[in-house]
Amino acid sequence: VSLERSPFLKWSAQSRAFESGRWTHVVHPNVPVFEKKRDDDDDDDENEDESNPALVPPRCVNVGKEEKKAFGRAKHVQTLSASMFTTSDAQNQFKRQLEMVAFGCEDVSHVLFVSGDGKRNAKKDLDALEMLKIAKKMRMKGSVPDHVKFAVVANPNTEDVSAEYLEQKVDAGAELVITQPFFDHERCHEWVENAKM
Repeated sequence: VSLERSPFLKWSAQSRAFESGRWTHVVHPNVPVFEKKRDDDDDDDENEDESNPALVPPRCVNVGKEEKKAFGRAKHVQTLSASMFTTSDAQNQFKRQLEMVAFGCEDVSHVLFVSGDGKRNAKKDLDALEMLKIAKKMRMKGSVPDHVKFAVVANPNTEDVSAEYLEQKVDAGAELVITQPFFDHERCHEWVENAKM
């Protein structure tokens, strides 16, 4: 069971949800990971590359002491959403952010790849499946440590019951699948059975 730690709410507003102890993973949602230079920042380099904005640390590196205590031994899952990488250099943005998560978040056991909502990147060449393929190659080259596992989402309520897209994600390197709660049990049972094949 995974619980999401929303970065948009104070810890005091969420802490009770984490008191049951009946969960194994805490998911840190993706927040905007690149920031543009502010107008009031000193700009020594007028030719700074606008397509190469500064990295912002992922949520998993900013976990408070009270949160850490509440999370206990739970596994930490940092989400990376393709929709957050919006420049023409989206793949390199993603690689830099993945390295920051893999080597900068000591408690992270999984990185969760999602396509995300909203506008896609300029070239429309990055989604959860493509991020998995890139991450797998990075791991083979040593850019991502072996102990950081790759996770994906699946929604049995809306996806084709054939679970074909999930199969593609698993073939691309997914090691953990996080699903939304089931609503139509008959449909979801069929989806789970197909996913096992």
